[in-house]
Amino acid sequence: MPSPRIALPASLRPAAEAAAAGWPGPRPQWLSPSLPADPRLRARWQRLWHERRAGAGGTSAEADAALQDASVRALLLLLDQGAEAALLSPADAGAAAAWRMLEPRAPGGACADLWMGELPAGSGDAARFGWLDWPGADNLSQAVNQLRAAADELALLTPAPVAPCLVSFAGGRDPWRAHSQRFLDTLRERTAAQAIALYSPLFFKDGQLQVREWLQAVRQQCPGAAPMVCVPQLARAEFAAALEAAGGGWAGPLRAGAEKPVARLAPDAPPARFAATLAALRARIERS
Repeated sequence: MPSPRIALPASLRPAAEAAAAGWPGPRPQWLSPSLPADPRLRARWQRLWHERRAGAGGTSAEADAALQDASVRALLLLLDQGAEAALLSPADAGAAAAWRMLEPRAPGGACADLWMGELPAGSGDAARFGWLDWPGADNLSQAVNQLRAAADELALLTPAPVAPCLVSFAGGRDPWRAHSQRFLDTLRERTAAQAIALYSPLFFKDGQLQVREWLQAVRQQCPGAAPMVCVPQLARAEFAAALEAAGGGWAGPLRAGAEKPVARLAPDAPPARFAATLAALRARIERS
């Protein structure tokens, strides 16, 4: 495989280079595009920016202002076929808008933010799983499409079959129960998703999530599969912290279902998270 070209802001480059130092095979080419000096290229990127605004309009001055943002430039380089993937920084003011500029790769499809976790080394590929934030109940059809997009993306990145799961905690108050039940009913109409109810006192000790035991309980409900979980009652930050404290790996987000491989990382993300996210991004490039 030729050396992959990854577009990213210069602020992410030192951490990215360090994280990829041990990669087997060709090292990535890190591309941190500056504001185009060529007026033709600059005009082309402005047109791309306008096209991806989904009819929101915008003046030439606004397009030029958007191009001042390093994450926007990284994404535009990718969309202009100048790279195979992009890594954006949420520290850049334009990163959120750039993230939304990506379109689904399948007609009528959806994009979703996919996080990936893995148990400590030695657990094998079957230890990998995906995480989707609870998308809410305002648009159940869209929420279902997002979970499907995340599951399809995870299937590209793991050899195991993927099992979409809606996980809840029994034995306590659940303000989301009515909403999550409607979500599950819609999921079951369109996918092979399953509901997993866990008795919460078994998985918390001194107020801390026992992540290994929680994952083992989830896996018992979908043996041999990589769970693609959505957990309305559990905050992602709490879960990721517990997983990393237990020696596990945490990556993402990747923009699941998108036309191009794109991930997002803060410049001060832990080195292990940088390495895991870049490894997932590289795997996504190889399967493009």
